[in-house]
Amino acid sequence: MLIRKASVAWLLVAGLTTFVQEALAQGSRIVVVEDGSYTYVERLQRRGLMLDLNPTDFPYRHVEIARSLGSVDPDDLSELERVWYDALAERFLSTDEGGSSSDVGGSFTGLVRASDSERLDGLRPLGDDPRVYQAGVIALYGEFGRWVAQLGLRHDWYYHKDPDALDTANRLFIRSEDAYAGYHGRIVSAFVGRYHQHWAPLADDALIISSNPRSFDAIDLRIGSPTISVRTVLGELDSITGDGRYTGAAGADSVVSGSERRLLVAHRFDWRPSRHFQLTALESTLFSGPGTSLSPRLLNPMHAWGFESDNRPKNDENNGLLGGLVWMNFGRLTVHGQILIDDVDLQGVSGEPWSYALSGSIVYGGVTPRADAGLRLTVVAARTYNADQIEGQYIYVNRGIATQWSDYVHGRLFADIYVDDLVRGLMVGPRLELLSQGEEDMRSAFPPDEVAGILVGTVERTYRGALALHYQPSRYWWVAADLGVNHVRNLDHIEGATDTRLSGVISVGARISFTQAIGAL
Repeated sequence: MLIRKASVAWLLVAGLTTFVQEALAQGSRIVVVEDGSYTYVERLQRRGLMLDLNPTDFPYRHVEIARSLGSVDPDDLSELERVWYDALAERFLSTDEGGSSSDVGGSFTGLVRASDSERLDGLRPLGDDPRVYQAGVIALYGEFGRWVAQLGLRHDWYYHKDPDALDTANRLFIRSEDAYAGYHGRIVSAFVGRYHQHWAPLADDALIISSNPRSFDAIDLRIGSPTISVRTVLGELDSITGDGRYTGAAGADSVVSGSERRLLVAHRFDWRPSRHFQLTALESTLFSGPGTSLSPRLLNPMHAWGFESDNRPKNDENNGLLGGLVWMNFGRLTVHGQILIDDVDLQGVSGEPWSYALSGSIVYGGVTPRADAGLRLTVVAARTYNADQIEGQYIYVNRGIATQWSDYVHGRLFADIYVDDLVRGLMVGPRLELLSQGEEDMRSAFPPDEVAGILVGTVERTYRGALALHYQPSRYWWVAADLGVNHVRNLDHIEGATDTRLSGVISVGARISFTQAIGAL
């Protein structure tokens, strides 16, 4: 009798183990960079939790977040941390949003953003007319073990009216986005599609690939373990016409002959000897030319482009960038830094000055029981991301592939104060910012060698005090705001001109899972 009971117990354990393994095999879908769930992941990571997730390589997959949550013991969490954990568990450890028990599903996200200017950027407002931009996103997916495919359509009025970018939405102001197919395993991952990537903590500026531009079509390959891995992104950008104009077309120019195709290849080599330390080598090269196309040379992640990009046979023009990243966590203190070097002349042949960019942050999670605080800094030199050939500019449909601007210094002091015990899901965040902006821009003509360094010409300086609000009482809807006062000196780079104005952006969003809605009927 005891043997029979033991056999039954063993079968139950084996069956449960099989179920869990199958459940974790699901969830290869991408959690898009704009997803509000990252807010809670970031807060827990600041406290030394969920660090098995790479804190500088986004986006994550559903299964990765689910596994990471499984490594956290809820009983060891503070009351505030438990609120954030429960919000994630409700989403990623349940089956009503297409988890382990469903392989087909979808969602709809609606978003309305109001700004007091044309831009959705309170630090750099443009114009005085208030604007309202609506957006709607539909995602339909199918998962088959570790394989996944998703159809994504985004209607976004800002894509049509963005004052800094080319119009990327045509029919019904809809763009295919977050659309992809691929395979995600523990050792190998391969995707082809269009979705945002961000190679830095989400709140920090990324110097190689960021979520700033519109998402572009790419092949995304990764191989390795949690300790050491290699990742390659090969993307197709918009072409430039034979007479030097960006039109947003991705292929040949039908108006002027001699158009140049533009491709981007970027690599990152991650070494994480522990969950609390990471060292990463970064590089990217933007290739351009009438005959530029997909090739094994571009897909090979083991080419060291700092040495290879100008070697023979050389059939393309290129703009190469080299960089590095370090990330460290000391319990509740997190330090991140990136450096990028452009136009490196190791042999002293060209005499061209180097260009550079720096980005980093110091964040203390739990400076009080209900608050985090930190400092972020970004420095981009005058010539960085620009090139002597126009098609080599580090932009996509006129938005920077890394940072949107060059020739500036931006410092931010911030605190995030959580009052979930008073109003569930509410964060209040005071901010102090200083922006010094020089006259150069990566979309302008490449400056002469005499123009080097940073903050060229008459420097426009913006001092901003702001309050950030984030209210998300449930996974179904949220409200966010960034409201502040900007004082600008040397406005529009005119010596002595000043301006003081209110500036801000308010957004309201809601999300519903089709799988969950159908299950409730």
